[in-house]
Amino acid sequence: MPVLGAAVADSFWGKYKTVLAGLTISVVGMAMVTTSATLPSLRPPPCAQQSAYCAPATLRQELLFFSGIYLCAVGIGAAKAVFISFAAEQFDDGDGRKSSYFSWYYTAANMGMLTAATLLVWVQDKVKLTVPRDAAELYEGEDVKNPLLHSPLHERLQHTDQFRSLDKAAMVTDEDLEGGDHRPWRLCTVTQVEELKTLLRLIPIWLTSAVYFLANTQAQTTFVQQGTKTDSRITIGAVSISIPAASLTSIQTVCVAACVTLYNRAVAQSSPFTPLRLMGLGHATAAASVAVAACTEARRLRIATEGDSAAAAAMGIAWLLPQYVVMAVSDASLSVGQLQFFYDQAPETMRGASTAFYFLSVSLGNLINSQLVTIVASVTAAGGRTGWFPPELDDGHLDYYFLLVVAVATVNFGVFVALAKNYTPKRVRQSRLDSLSSS
Repeated sequence: MPVLGAAVADSFWGKYKTVLAGLTISVVGMAMVTTSATLPSLRPPPCAQQSAYCAPATLRQELLFFSGIYLCAVGIGAAKAVFISFAAEQFDDGDGRKSSYFSWYYTAANMGMLTAATLLVWVQDKVKLTVPRDAAELYEGEDVKNPLLHSPLHERLQHTDQFRSLDKAAMVTDEDLEGGDHRPWRLCTVTQVEELKTLLRLIPIWLTSAVYFLANTQAQTTFVQQGTKTDSRITIGAVSISIPAASLTSIQTVCVAACVTLYNRAVAQSSPFTPLRLMGLGHATAAASVAVAACTEARRLRIATEGDSAAAAAMGIAWLLPQYVVMAVSDASLSVGQLQFFYDQAPETMRGASTAFYFLSVSLGNLINSQLVTIVASVTAAGGRTGWFPPELDDGHLDYYFLLVVAVATVNFGVFVALAKNYTPKRVRQSRLDSLSSS
């Protein structure tokens, strides 16, 4: 949906109308879900006490509930990526606040997820809020205020020497002069050609970001599995705190917010990193985080295989904190850097799609991870062997899988460095639309 919404915004409606329509659709969807959970006639009756039978939902009840869920997905998905680029356009090019905007946006998004995973769960548990029993996920919309739009600018790109074979599309021939009419499918402007060149330069870097999320997604999957085999208690003096393994991702979210705040306050003011350097830092620290996880898992397995399963279980969950902290640095660096880099370098007519590509890379990275786990589990368990992912984690080799991910992330980092060193940024000349129309 982010890619489809970006295409509609860039080609037809514009960003403001797309964001407004997306948020309106999501509000309607949320109202339908709320109505289905509130009115007794629109939700299934409660299950009978001391009975396993529960009355199924009627067709009308299911239609209202799932229609609301799908409207939330369509509305938020369509507006999500467009909203990022729409807000960024309120800053003039060269305004230093634009780079800070991407950092603070990502921080606010992470804090929103943290609130949903902690505060809302606590309120539901304490206040005993009722949730539709078929609800698998919660969706939340973003409020948007009408910004003051600056006067429109149109980008005119200068010619570059890369992909010179494409320059033929902007060469005027005798046949073009004879017709007198401009045919856009036969003759393009230099800016249109350069926009295609820019897109071709961005695709390889985008692919490295998709592979990056193979490592990044370990924090929500295999790192949590590690946590289930450790002692969840953290003792600080006389205070003992129990941290469920699934809550470790919340610690990463807090660390992401802290990293972004520290960077904006201490680093960005004096010597800010370029977006490509931020992305490079993200690639490198992702490999380092998974390497730390491999060392931790190898230590835990060594204790378990020595026959002292109680000692292995007593290994505190605090041992996993370093890998989450390093992954938080990686997440903040690459996500902020990628959002800023793709927005700055994307053609003006594709800036909505440029931010949508970020969410697409996240999805593609998760898909790569799931397919890799399936292949590794099948290959390592062939011939009746235990494999790396048995039901009992102590009998497997999750550390080997971490090393495999480290190898992939390291190679991906090397490819990214090569692409970054040879990347040719777009060259822009800007003039106001009224000057273009008068020429």
